[in-house]
Amino acid sequence: MEPDKYAQLFEHIIGRKLTPSEFLEARAAGFDPKGIKSIAKIEPSSAGNLAFSSDGDEPTVPMAANTEHSLLPTSGHEESGSLDKPTQQFAPAALAPIIDEPVPTVTATAQDSAQKSQARSKGRLIAIVAGICVICAIAIAAFFYYQRNRYIDLSSKITMTFSGYDTYGYANYNSSEVYEYLGHELAVKAGLDAYDVNLRMNGMGAAEDQTDPKYKQVASWLASVRITQDKYAHLSNGNVVTLTVSAPKGTPVRSFKKEFTVENLKKVQTVATEELVKNEITFTGMNGSGVVTVSDEGLSIDEGDTYGLSNGDTVTVTLSQDYIDSLLEQGKAPSEESFTVKVSGLKNFSDIGKMDTLVEMIAKLPAQAYEDDPADEYESYGEQYTIESGKTYVRSGSDSNSYYGEDDVHSDMTISLVTAYKITRTTTWVEDTYSNKAGDVETEVMYTYFGYQNVNVYNGSLILSDLYDMQDNSDNHDMDAVYAELEMDGYIEYASTLPST
Repeated sequence: MEPDKYAQLFEHIIGRKLTPSEFLEARAAGFDPKGIKSIAKIEPSSAGNLAFSSDGDEPTVPMAANTEHSLLPTSGHEESGSLDKPTQQFAPAALAPIIDEPVPTVTATAQDSAQKSQARSKGRLIAIVAGICVICAIAIAAFFYYQRNRYIDLSSKITMTFSGYDTYGYANYNSSEVYEYLGHELAVKAGLDAYDVNLRMNGMGAAEDQTDPKYKQVASWLASVRITQDKYAHLSNGNVVTLTVSAPKGTPVRSFKKEFTVENLKKVQTVATEELVKNEITFTGMNGSGVVTVSDEGLSIDEGDTYGLSNGDTVTVTLSQDYIDSLLEQGKAPSEESFTVKVSGLKNFSDIGKMDTLVEMIAKLPAQAYEDDPADEYESYGEQYTIESGKTYVRSGSDSNSYYGEDDVHSDMTISLVTAYKITRTTTWVEDTYSNKAGDVETEVMYTYFGYQNVNVYNGSLILSDLYDMQDNSDNHDMDAVYAELEMDGYIEYASTLPST
């Protein structure tokens, strides 16, 4: 007999369902219906007179002629599986109690028909449930098979963002999100546990085992996928950016191209170039020897305009293409690529305290170097010097031009101050000598300068201590040569406030 029919027959006869242990015992006996009562541990006397038809499918109960037979309901323990009180689960007609009210009776034929109908209904229900379970199992298996074998499609995961200004816009896709999603999907496809993949991708899992073939497979897949876009910068509204995902054969990623139209870029505004870069240009130093500096290497000053500047001079500033591009990326278009700016804000040397005092000190230096030496009883000639002063020149910083550009007079700095001189030496012989006679006169003219170098300036005034004087030893032939020498060394003429003598 089939196991399900055996179970149904067991329940009809015994009044409860077959227990797992009884099912195993019945299967060992080949599901023989004749062994039901022994499997259920019911004595023959308790079970009544049970007989089986010749085909072994349904039991028959012998009935006395003209005798009504009633079936009592079980005591509510049909599904308990208890084996302790079998007599409460099944009560034959002979043991039914007598009650006062009439009890409907059912003939054996009607009872058998009802039981068979109920059994068929339960069989159909079981078959339907089993079929649904099989279909669900197949569907689940198919879903997971499809998931494991389908191509990963990134088209719905990629978004493009546009930034910047019209004609100078930028396009970037969400690369970090895309590669995070791709890495997760490839890891799952390689057979890695999804939970473990999430931990690893968030840096919380164990260190990857480089020898694990699954991780090697994921690394190989990731390395083979290429995501590129044909345009990145200098974009205008309406341009089309094409993004390409390419994966070689054997990589479970779908290759495709996707186009994005550039939009929502703001318009560029034209601004006066001088206004854009005014904070990048600085004039430092002293009037007449000022220096211009720019704070951005994208700006340049025309050669010859960088130092030796005076208030009112003009310098030409030129913008490099990189600097222009940086402005355009901010939505600002310069009105011109170069412009001139007027020098201003340089302090005058005459504003430095004690400058005229230093000029007076310089005026004493030639006389100290060239004192008259009249003839006496030991010498055959005498020397007399005539000293004529020329222009005074000043320079900020030390002897090196690299010191130009010091801050204004209210900051620590040094200056060098010199005055040019024409020195005439007259030699007169008072006695005859090998080469000259008494009364001969010779004159010699020298052009030089005297002064002090690297004089400290503090709080806008000179520090007139520890001074270092200097004299030019060049062989200059006239005063203009002295001036030229000083100007080549970075000096400028100093306009003293002292009254002329």
